[in-house]
Amino acid sequence: MTPEFDKSMNIDLGKDSFVNFLFEINLLLREIDHYIEHLAVYMEDECVNTPMTIGPGKSYIQKEPLGVVVVFGTWNFPLFVSLGPMINALAAGNAVVLKPSELCYHTSKLLEKLFSQYLDEDSYQVVNGEVNVAIRASQTKSDMIIFTGSTDKGKMVAKAAAENLVPVILELGGKCPMIVDTSADIDYAAVKMPASAFQNSGQVCIRTDYAFVHESLIDEFMKKMLIAAEAITEGGKFKQLLGHVINKESTQRLCSLLDPAEHKGKVLYGNPNAYKDGNLTPTVVLNPSKDSLMMQNEIFGPILPVFTYKHFDEVISHINAGTKPLAVYYYGTNSLSN
Repeated sequence: MTPEFDKSMNIDLGKDSFVNFLFEINLLLREIDHYIEHLAVYMEDECVNTPMTIGPGKSYIQKEPLGVVVVFGTWNFPLFVSLGPMINALAAGNAVVLKPSELCYHTSKLLEKLFSQYLDEDSYQVVNGEVNVAIRASQTKSDMIIFTGSTDKGKMVAKAAAENLVPVILELGGKCPMIVDTSADIDYAAVKMPASAFQNSGQVCIRTDYAFVHESLIDEFMKKMLIAAEAITEGGKFKQLLGHVINKESTQRLCSLLDPAEHKGKVLYGNPNAYKDGNLTPTVVLNPSKDSLMMQNEIFGPILPVFTYKHFDEVISHINAGTKPLAVYYYGTNSLSN
């Protein structure tokens, strides 16, 4: 089945077999192995104290399935973020309805085919379709919904589920910062920054969405970082990590962020005319306006804003002023520096 997945994900996202195995297949196999090894322990009753008011007797928590779980998959990692939650729900004894992303058409159709071929359709089904199908799935009287995606769509799913009092697990996006402090190993950080920002063409929820570099390091750091970016994006040994942006609509949205009249920064790497010609490449923008569109929402593409800072408090204040990121990447040995 791996060759079939390789073919479908290469068409949908430009991913090759190495990337598919490293970031999707391998993670799923490890998840499956984990539950095979630990499931018996997870299923055991848990003894708890019996309150005096209802004693004598014994009290325990008995694990049981919820029922039917609806899983909304994503297009950026169409296997791991679809089948991963399904494995969790399956291990807990639930039936599962999987709604893959319609943006990964070929992979979603392959999942539908394989579910029908190998699984009991009375308990595990794939439901493919456009937005109207996703809306209907979120409105159904299921027993739990697991959704991974954007904050805006997460709000819609939570609102629809609330009408039927269906519990929801949301894994949403965020703007994850990277901080390069004066005590950092800049050779190491310079390699990690583009690898994080441009992997899967920046379409990763925990990727480095923007970066802060101390002003005393900026010239040396950027020189080394741009060399690392060149190695990744221009035929280097990690080029297969990039893939491509999911569709024309996303490409157009990302290109619009690179209008210099809008971001007011300096493009140090990439195509500065992408907003005109639509030729989006991995791009680094130095000191764009913090009020620009690329700083208002998660970028989710191969664009990396980099800011300089003088005092560490500036960085903390900026992060705290926004919504909570999924991750913060700090490079340095100091707990706090100026």
